[in-house]
Amino acid sequence: MTDWLPETAARAEEQLQRWRLVARLADDFFDNVARSHGDQMACQPGCTECCHPALSVVRVEALAILLALSRLTDAERAPLRAAAADAGRARCPLLGPDLRCAVYPLRPLICRTHGLPVLQDEGVSLCSLNFADGIPEDAVLDGTVLAAQLGVVDAMIGGGPRVLIAELVLEGAAALARR
Repeated sequence: MTDWLPETAARAEEQLQRWRLVARLADDFFDNVARSHGDQMACQPGCTECCHPALSVVRVEALAILLALSRLTDAERAPLRAAAADAGRARCPLLGPDLRCAVYPLRPLICRTHGLPVLQDEGVSLCSLNFADGIPEDAVLDGTVLAAQLGVVDAMIGGGPRVLIAELVLEGAAALARR
């Protein structure tokens, strides 16, 4: 599962530079919407509504998650591994015992944009907790553009099949830490 990882953590950091630019665009859009329409958004620390148990990510995001996991201590990773091993888990295995994301600074784009109204091929997806009185036009993120940007960045590091976050937690962090 980890044969695609870069040789060193330093090389992983280098490969993530373009991904960080895309992540910053998503974060900036979210922050602008929160500033303008925060009274219509329930997003806040501790909310786990968007933390689904079986999320998958593209390889560049997997690399970001693995890098974040490799920086945790074994004691910090242990509850995450236990959660990932639980097939009946109700939430993302990256949620720590405090219900906060253990890799928050390097979380994938799906997590960075959840809560926003996101335009996709099949229409607008939206967290049921937000914008109950209607969606402001300036709050809609074009998810197709963001996905295209992510695809380009992912292809630049070799791309490949999507990876389940639970698999990353169970198998990948130790592999990157050894490099």
